[in-house]
Order: sequence, then C-alpha cells, then structure tokens
Amino acid sequence: VMQWAQHDAGHRSFVLLGEALGATVACIGYKPGLVSGLILLWPALILNQTAFKGLFTREKMLEGEQSKDGFVMFGGHRLGKHFINEIYQYDMTSTLEKIHAPTLIQHGTADEEIPLAQAYFGRDHIPGIADLAIFEGGDHGLTAMNIRQHVLMNIEYFLGRLAKKLDSTPKN
Repeated sequence: VMQWAQHDAGHRSFVLLGEALGATVACIGYKPGLVSGLILLWPALILNQTAFKGLFTREKMLEGEQSKDGFVMFGGHRLGKHFINEIYQYDMTSTLEKIHAPTLIQHGTADEEIPLAQAYFGRDHIPGIADLAIFEGGDHGLTAMNIRQHVLMNIEYFLGRLAKKLDSTPKN
C-alpha cells in the first residue's frame, strides 16, 4: 500500500497506526525516511504474553505441526501454522530498536488481553521520541467514552506536532 501511495499517488511520507497485533504490523512496516511517525494503540508486542499466548502452548504447537490442512483453530478463527511459527519466533526487540520516528503509544491499566508492560516495552525499546499515555482503569481498546475522547485528543496533538516538524524539515 505504501509503495502504491508513494509511486502512484505521490505521497512522500506516512504515519502508521495500529492497534493490538496491528501495532506489531505497523512496527514491522516502519521504513526510515518513508514513515514519519507511528501511533500504537494497546500494542501487542510480545505475543506470547498476550491473549495470543494460547497459541504457543505445547499442545497448540503440536496441533499445528500435525495439521493436514495447515491451520489450527484459535478463538473461532483458522490460523496458519506458518503464521503461528513466524510470530512465535519473531524478534520484536530488534524491530523496535530500528524505529527512529516519533511514536505515540496509548494503553489502559485494566486491559485484560494485553498487559500494560507491553506499552512500557515499546517505549523502552524505541530510540525515537516515544510519547506514552497510560489511562487508569482503561480496558482493552480504551472503550470508555471519556477515555476515548482523550485518546483522540492525544492523537490529534501528536499529529499536529508531527506536521509542524515535517513542515520545518528541508525538502530535497
């Protein structure tokens, strides 16, 4: 998508936004010079310590290896065994350490699917500017209306600061 938007539509830079596993995908999609910022909402960065941990049990891994169809059932969804092995073995630390773009991370203290420690892990391993917003009592998805309003205000403020920075950067 970024290649198309860059080459066919003429866009020069991108801000990637991802929530939960999508935050992991956003981090993996980071390209220096092309991605100007990241917004990570309740990021799942160490998947075997999240609601996905059930994928990495000995039984589930064995089920994947023995599957003739190449997938296992998890949470009512079919997941390919290659995908499961890939995310189990993926080194998120080295991915995060390559991110030098401003990053906003938002997470709630009452998220039962993704531990709050995941947000701190992201902040501690991203060498770029990482803003961290923690919402006391915030659940997975930060669904309470008052919290959601603050999430959106934080995103707006972050994007405004990023836009000012990009406007002041000399164009080649």
